[in-house]
Amino acid sequence: MYKIDKNIPIPEIENKIKGFRKRIYPFKEMEIGDSFFVPGKTNLSSVGSSFYKYIQKTGRKYITRRLVEKKY
Repeated sequence: MYKIDKNIPIPEIENKIKGFRKRIYPFKEMEIGDSFFVPGKTNLSSVGSSFYKYIQKTGRKYITRRLVEKKY
């Protein structure tokens, strides 16, 4: 059986500004030839999903690449 908790406040959404989610990636500021690097073990489907939504909204085209560190 699960314990029921009462009067627990809902946590705020991170990266939220005035009712809208804060942009994480700089698509809007980018020009042809620009790029940005997403460090760490980022969920690539999250980045791809953001790209797809922005492409649908603007009609612009982008390309993503995964960089693999070379070990010598």
